[in-house]
Amino acid sequence: MATQVRFHGGTKDVPVSFRDPKPVTAAEVKLKCDQIAAQKDELDSRLSPLLGKIQAGTATPQETALVPDLAEDSRILTGRLKRARTELMIAEDTEASATARGRRERFDTLQRTTRKQRAEFCRLVRAACITLGQLCEGVDEATKIANSFIGVGGMNPLDKNALTEMSEHPNPLPEMLDSGFSPTTGFGWDISIPVVPLKKG
Repeated sequence: MATQVRFHGGTKDVPVSFRDPKPVTAAEVKLKCDQIAAQKDELDSRLSPLLGKIQAGTATPQETALVPDLAEDSRILTGRLKRARTELMIAEDTEASATARGRRERFDTLQRTTRKQRAEFCRLVRAACITLGQLCEGVDEATKIANSFIGVGGMNPLDKNALTEMSEHPNPLPEMLDSGFSPTTGFGWDISIPVVPLKKG
């Protein structure tokens, strides 16, 4: 038979070893509330019939003797449930505040990060346009030089193959898609920035 230990002086009089660990999340406090409510429901389901028997005058002395202890346990559980629900409200408010604070911090971080990313992107596009311009100028010059080599038999096949290779349009997108990258969704899904071959003057 299990021995039930009761401390009627409140939680401050309960030895540390008998205290429940303090929940740290709203979910844990909610679980605590549910457990206390279940205990109280189970206890009240035992107490209610006894009270009915006492009112009807059919309770045995043993049943009558149980009522004060059960009623006191019910009172204790009611107090614990009330405190637990207060803890739950506080925990939920705390978590909601922390979530809102985290979102604000994340927004501020994104604002700083996207500013840097935009500047970096513009720098890279500028560099890409200049590099592509240099590439196109190089292909033009190589074509003129290769044409100067043409004799009666036409262009040397090796020179022609080299020009074909140099003239291929540089497009890393298919390779990137094959290597695991995918188009973005949401904002930016339809952004297309032209990389135009540029040169000074």
